[in-house]
Amino acid sequence: MIAKLAHWDFARPVGTTRVLVEVGVEQGVTVDRCLDGSGVAPERLDEPDATVAAAQELRIIRNLMRLLGPAFPLGIEVGRRYHATTYGIWGFALLSSATFGDAVSVGLRYLQLTSTFCDIRPTVRGEDATLVIDDRDLPGDVRDVLVEITVAALITLQFDLDSANLPVKRLALKMKPPAYAGRFRTLFDASPEFGAAHNALTVDAHCLALKLPQRNALTRRQCEDECRRVLERRRRSEGWAGRVRRHLAGDPARGPTMDVLAAELGVSVRTLRRRLADEWTDYETVVDEIREALAEALLATTTLTVAEVSERLGYSEPSAFARAFRRWKAMSPNEYRRSA
Repeated sequence: MIAKLAHWDFARPVGTTRVLVEVGVEQGVTVDRCLDGSGVAPERLDEPDATVAAAQELRIIRNLMRLLGPAFPLGIEVGRRYHATTYGIWGFALLSSATFGDAVSVGLRYLQLTSTFCDIRPTVRGEDATLVIDDRDLPGDVRDVLVEITVAALITLQFDLDSANLPVKRLALKMKPPAYAGRFRTLFDASPEFGAAHNALTVDAHCLALKLPQRNALTRRQCEDECRRVLERRRRSEGWAGRVRRHLAGDPARGPTMDVLAAELGVSVRTLRRRLADEWTDYETVVDEIREALAEALLATTTLTVAEVSERLGYSEPSAFARAFRRWKAMSPNEYRRSA
């Protein structure tokens, strides 16, 4: 069996990365420490059209988790700053939609223009309209924080669309209550049901027909057209790092060498290195990120031994894999498997 990269492994707008760093800085963490090991240069945060890889954003989140500690409500503080305007054209498509249901529809259609790591599915049953927030594919060490970010961002978006008429009816979370559980009530007027079977955010179904105050048919059409164009451009190219990922994903142990890969891409090794450097990364880092993602998937979803996972990923010795894994996660492969 060959593990595939997760559904969330796509480039995301730098605006949400900037929010992560801003939260860290507000708590006294320097920009460099926030970005440590991510491969994201500080100046990239100010490039309006820049994107960052999912692995880079995860590294920043892990940095903040380590530096701020478990008592800090990182997910809530980040997610509540993810306003519609943070996402650029995607957010304006939501704001200009005719109804709340229309905004949900366009938002989910172009979800890859956001920074979400969760899979989000809408359901309508009786008087309840619910967004189910699926966390099954998320790395175990950051799962709860990523769910918190998603929930806080969704509620913030609801308030942006119509703060007076879109109250939260019910909020269910699979996680255990954190020390800062009361922060949900303070910020969002919602008391989560912890230990639930699913992560879910529910509003009254009649809200789907609610006309939004900033609705504008022409603006909405223009925004959706631009969302479509941006997504198509990204899917066609995904940058040079994306091309390398596609060639190596699933089986880095038997993937082409850099010489062979450069030839397959129609460039010299020197040019490939330069193109990757332009995207603030390099071949070795991309391979490392792929190995990290596949290691997480294999340890969490298969019964392969650590030695077998090591071999699948192309390491000469299990000890080399164990050292790399500890560098990624600050824990051993077996410790990660028990926590996943």
